Amino acid sequence: MRNRGGLALAVAVLVGGCGGKKEDTEASGIGGTGSAGGSGSASGSGSVVASGSASGSGSAAASGSASGGAGVAAADASPLGDLPPLSLAEADEETIKKSVDLNNVGYAAHKKKDWPAAEAGYIDAVKADPGNLRARFNLACVYSSSDQADKAFAVLSQFKVPDCRACDAVLLKAKTDHEWKARLTDPRFVALQDGITAEKTDLKQATKALIKAARKGKVDGLEPYIHPRNPIKITSIAWGPQDNAAPTYVYGWPGFVAHIGKGNGDIDELDITCTKTCCSSHGQRGDSSDVVEKVCFEGGGDVVFVSSIEYDFGPI
Repeated sequence: MRNRGGLALAVAVLVGGCGGKKEDTEASGIGGTGSAGGSGSASGSGSVVASGSASGSGSAAASGSASGGAGVAAADASPLGDLPPLSLAEADEETIKKSVDLNNVGYAAHKKKDWPAAEAGYIDAVKADPGNLRARFNLACVYSSSDQADKAFAVLSQFKVPDCRACDAVLLKAKTDHEWKARLTDPRFVALQDGITAEKTDLKQATKALIKAARKGKVDGLEPYIHPRNPIKITSIAWGPQDNAAPTYVYGWPGFVAHIGKGNGDIDELDITCTKTCCSSHGQRGDSSDVVEKVCFEGGGDVVFVSSIEYDFGPI
């Protein structure tokens, strides 16, 4: 098998339910919920910050006198304590992976409805990487399911960020998630949905952008489809003594850019057809050419992100 450093990736994205499918690592499995996908710059160096929590997180001060004495009690500025604000500033692979693993700890408790343990796991994940939208959304879901509405909305409101596709995806997902069903008519929830619309994404064009990146080693045009945080699953098919190796994972933009390298000029750009959430590249190919075999997506509306790519290195 010809060994190339070209792309073979897959991004798992947001939108399972709260708690969602378990995020995979090489040792544990992929998926998860929470974050939907990518914002930031095409090179992975941009940042999106949501500081503070809007609804349900205001500050107040109470002052008064009793029995002739005066006292001032400052209320907590936020029900979220020292939870860091949302940020999509670039993070390295080690940081992203650590946060993913911590999110899995929270998810294991989430499945059992052990809300305190789930909360602790997700908070640890968010503190490890404030850009882990998946863990942050899962935390909001825990609060919603455990009847801590103020905290739930304080976290969810952190996703109300202009020009953040990933954030919009989280808010759109909350509309259909069973853990938010009881809150759909809450004025705070309605306000968070204001101005967010879903528009169908052309998956064929997204697939072409990925194939172009694989060939040229340039990520221009991939920003909407590659999440700067989530695990990227690398899967390859090959003919030879090393064929069909086990999948591996890299993390976020740093991992994606490293693995795409300078590209692979031997990749054939074949006919692309799409069915539901996956697109396949097929047709005539050279005996020694490579192919991005299949690309699958997750998400909804105008917020879709790559969930898997199968890369065929072709015959020897």
